[in-house]
Amino acid sequence: QQGTSNIIEYLRDEIIWPQSAAPPEREWYPSRGGSLGNDSAKAPGTIRIFCYNILADIYALPVRCNYCPSWALEWKYRKLRIIKELFHHDADILCLQEVEAEQYEMFFNPEMKNRGYEGYFKPKSRARTMDDSKKVDGCAIFYKRDQFRLIKDYLIEYQSIALSKHDTFMTGNSKTKDGFNRLMTKDNIGIALLLQQLVPQNNVQNSLNHRMTSPIEGDRIIVANTHIHWDPEDRDVKLIQSQLLMETLMEINRNNAPVGETLPMIVCGDFNSIPGSGVYKLLVSGEVPGDHEDLQNYDYGLYSLNGLKHNLPLKSAYAEIGNEPPFTNWTSDFVGVLDYIWYSRDLIKAERVLKSVDEAVVRGLTGALPNPFMSSDHIPLAADLRILKNTGRR
Repeated sequence: QQGTSNIIEYLRDEIIWPQSAAPPEREWYPSRGGSLGNDSAKAPGTIRIFCYNILADIYALPVRCNYCPSWALEWKYRKLRIIKELFHHDADILCLQEVEAEQYEMFFNPEMKNRGYEGYFKPKSRARTMDDSKKVDGCAIFYKRDQFRLIKDYLIEYQSIALSKHDTFMTGNSKTKDGFNRLMTKDNIGIALLLQQLVPQNNVQNSLNHRMTSPIEGDRIIVANTHIHWDPEDRDVKLIQSQLLMETLMEINRNNAPVGETLPMIVCGDFNSIPGSGVYKLLVSGEVPGDHEDLQNYDYGLYSLNGLKHNLPLKSAYAEIGNEPPFTNWTSDFVGVLDYIWYSRDLIKAERVLKSVDEAVVRGLTGALPNPFMSSDHIPLAADLRILKNTGRR
């Protein structure tokens, strides 16, 4: 049996892959009415957003990814392909999940800085209680320093937020702590940045007739990135975490937007929730009833009594252009959509999205992700967005 395994591993690693051709370039889907094309150039005035769960090395286990050649699963190989993917699409803002703390400090942040980006990273909450936290993964946002100025950053720790809302979970008909206790054992996080756009003024002259070269401040936008809990059995936790995310973003908006206005908002992440889930419904419609099936009859206090709701109407970039991709995550036991680029429905327009990877390509290579050409079990998403309304300038 061991000999058979060795033969299979040898064939997989040494014979099949050197002869495999790289998959074709992903095309761009334009808004309705346009034509599919390979032109990756952004239209003037748009912001390119990139969202990618990069598969942390601690989760890239040979036993879970035994279809992938061993050399292609090693971090020293994967990290180079991942960084190449990040640079290839020339995004203005990148939202990454499953970034290990040490890899952010030693690899991603230096590489991105050299390419003109500034970054912000926070690990999962467990990092505070571990002696060696360098392997803890978290979320990172990178933005081009010549296009944006950071105003403020925010760490969104769902455990801490839940603890601060303890009375909410214990109020109403709640007689147990079952929902609250389930939430408190999960240490997922989100992060958010309040950014000021910098608008080039190369062709503008001031009152002394001197040509201005420094950018002026444009729109302020909120960019959020999250990684929601993974377990399919914990649909209630995913839904409450998403509600806490939206409540936090509403608070960030209240504290920074002009009175009565809403700042343009982009929300990216691995939500570990498929279209049709309670999480998807909450983000799209702004409301989910307290007896929604995804809460699984767990008691979440006032949330169970009054339902979940928010006032930040969002659209999915891919759903707006056409449909959600056929998949964003493909493993040996799951194929489906878990990752999204959301944006303010009334303030932003999606102009293009990066087409999904052809399913036949994945089947023809390893039958799942990662593989030697795609170095995560997720595919990256990208969208070109245009802010429609000048708002939040100060």
